[in-house]
Amino acid sequence: MSQLERLGIDLNVGVLIDVADDGLDRYMAVGRNGVADFTGTERTDNTMMALKPAQVRKRDDNTKNRVVIAPPFYNEDLGSGYCVADTAPGLLKLATCAPGSAAQTWQVIPGGDSGQFELHGPKTAIRVHNGRITTRGEGYVGLQTIRFAS
Repeated sequence: MSQLERLGIDLNVGVLIDVADDGLDRYMAVGRNGVADFTGTERTDNTMMALKPAQVRKRDDNTKNRVVIAPPFYNEDLGSGYCVADTAPGLLKLATCAPGSAAQTWQVIPGGDSGQFELHGPKTAIRVHNGRITTRGEGYVGLQTIRFAS
């Protein structure tokens, strides 16, 4: 995780996860039925996310830079809270957090030293086209975190 912090990727705080190179405000947002996509355009409870270190069996090169995405607004109450799960190719949904869940564990792949990164789940390497997650090879893969409270 220290590698990610050195690259400017914010962990354990409220952030916006933004599509870096599209020139627009397109933030990961939780929408109807708990579906997450990149249609958020403002700082709201539904666009505030937090990247947190994921629980892995063993920390090594194969499991480095693994995070869960836990939207703070959906984790304010006591209990397990909610995490963004990779439920099917191109489909992200909130699910009750389950430590060690493969569907909720995301690999952060740094994209240089500018703070850009890619997010890869077990079924989806996030690629965004017009605010929607796509599996067709079109759109943007570079993401960035922006502090929610600046």
